[in-house]
Amino acid sequence: LLGIGTLFLYLGYFTQCFISESVIHSVHSKDPERISGFAGYYGQAFHYSAFAISSLFSAGLQHYFSSKWILFISTVLFAVYHLGFFHINSYYFYFSQVMMGFAYSLYNNGEGAYIAEHSSRRTVESNSGIETAAIYGMFFGVTLLAMLTFAFLPTKQYDSIASNSPRIIPSFKTQIKELAKTFVHPNMLLLFFTFLYMGILVSFFLGIYPTTLSFTASLVQDTYIVAFYSGAVGLAELSGGVFVRPMIKKLNKKRKLLVVMLVHVVVVISGTILFLLSVPERSTIEPNDGSSLLLKPNRYIACAIGYLIGMGDFTLTMARVIICQVAVPQNRNEVFSLTRIYQCISSCVVLFLSTYMTVTCWSTVLLTGMVIGVTTFLIVARNTSSETNKVSPVKNFFISKLNRKETSKEELAKTFVHPNMLLLFFTFLYMGILVSFFLGIYPTTLSFTASLVQDTYIVAFYSGAVGLAELSGGVFVRPMIKKLNKKRKLLVVMLVHVVVVISGTILFLLSVPERSTIEPNDGISLLLKPNRYIACAIGYLIGMGDFTLTMARVIICQVAVPQNRNEVFSLTRIYQCISSCVVLFLSTYMTVTCWSTVLLTGMVIGVTTFLIVARNTSSETNKVS
Repeated sequence: LLGIGTLFLYLGYFTQCFISESVIHSVHSKDPERISGFAGYYGQAFHYSAFAISSLFSAGLQHYFSSKWILFISTVLFAVYHLGFFHINSYYFYFSQVMMGFAYSLYNNGEGAYIAEHSSRRTVESNSGIETAAIYGMFFGVTLLAMLTFAFLPTKQYDSIASNSPRIIPSFKTQIKELAKTFVHPNMLLLFFTFLYMGILVSFFLGIYPTTLSFTASLVQDTYIVAFYSGAVGLAELSGGVFVRPMIKKLNKKRKLLVVMLVHVVVVISGTILFLLSVPERSTIEPNDGSSLLLKPNRYIACAIGYLIGMGDFTLTMARVIICQVAVPQNRNEVFSLTRIYQCISSCVVLFLSTYMTVTCWSTVLLTGMVIGVTTFLIVARNTSSETNKVSPVKNFFISKLNRKETSKEELAKTFVHPNMLLLFFTFLYMGILVSFFLGIYPTTLSFTASLVQDTYIVAFYSGAVGLAELSGGVFVRPMIKKLNKKRKLLVVMLVHVVVVISGTILFLLSVPERSTIEPNDGISLLLKPNRYIACAIGYLIGMGDFTLTMARVIICQVAVPQNRNEVFSLTRIYQCISSCVVLFLSTYMTVTCWSTVLLTGMVIGVTTFLIVARNTSSETNKVS
């Protein structure tokens, strides 16, 4: 039933992924005011961003709802998204993309929990394989039927993985009371302003400033400037972890947060001043050829702003993790949830208002928000430091007893730094790239290639080839792999994956005009003339690649950190959607050659780290007494 329900759900989801960018681009060409021509890409970026954020807390909903009702709720939100295509509206489109991101997070947690509840260690591989074959085999059904199917899933637990793990389930009423208590706690009332500011900062460096790079006339010809900016942000985050954090750790405990916020203030003020002086006034709103206040915008200034704002994000994120543990220590889960809510509220508000906010307005909002947010943060930091010093020995005893039971967020943190998960980080970054490619990028090239415009059914044939690959994977590949020695199964699965992905990528490179991933064009391909048969071949090969990687993912998520399976599922999806979000934002600059390079490089790194984890878990299993 789980496989059939998911099959119904994915029919609607994957079908719209294949055609959404083409449909929206068509609507934009007829009515440019209604929606952006690249809203398909940006909408998916919103979707994956919401997915990443909600994955941080959606696992906790299993305390409130059984796995089948989590699946049911997720399909309701998927249906809300599909309704938007009856009359495309940009506001509803982006909003429903966010809802679908949350729905996808719920679905993945519900799916993982349901498999764990109904599988033993002996049957988990076969059960996940049955589900995968049903999902991708027939591709038959509708989202509404998925809702009904999930509503009637049986809830009985057998001698399952999940039933053998102790779990404390607080009542829903109790959890609501705890959330309300946390909401009105003095420290949380103060942190409200800090996390409103954090939402503004994140919206600025992820969306607003990169947009100005495209809207500034003097930078239009620099097609790689956004990539350089993105790299500078990443370099800031990396150098923060490698250099800044170790230095701050050496400080006195009372001064750590103060120094972190001092660094934050310096870099954000510097970045905002550079932004104010180098970006034309209306470049946050519309394409224009206006002049900047003082500095001529260029690649180097963009990188400098990226590094400074990236370091600002690193320091604020570092401070957030610490303060969330001590602001209301007895309700850490609720604190994390509320801070995300505050952050999302401010992000939502500023993104809606961004069409009216000039460079000066953004600079003012950023600096004002920073002053208020940092001030309230430091007040809370001082309060918690004082309260910690006042704790009596008796209270310390009871707190130490209570703290032995780790919260879900602590479990997530433990899983995050587990050696196997650090390695799988690269595998699931690669999986996000692959999914973005075969769901969005390649189907878009079929609409953007002039010689294929008249073939109205080519996307349908491509979709059918992907489905056929998933079906043949479940019917033929999986049974053959099951006959192999246990130690060799995952190795063979990944070997098949490597062969089909390399073949599909080479076909893609040779048959698609260089700029067909970016815009409609009549360019020529490198060697092969694009046609329906090549599209089907690429669809089959990449579909088989997706089948094998999905099959391997389900298995490795059960054994990578077996005591924290829910957290493993959440983290793998976070990694996947982070990479999807990044490549979708950069996709308007990525040519065929660029995509081929990214796919093959990601595959080599991702498969290598996966096999290391597979070997590690195999060794650990053999050592169990």
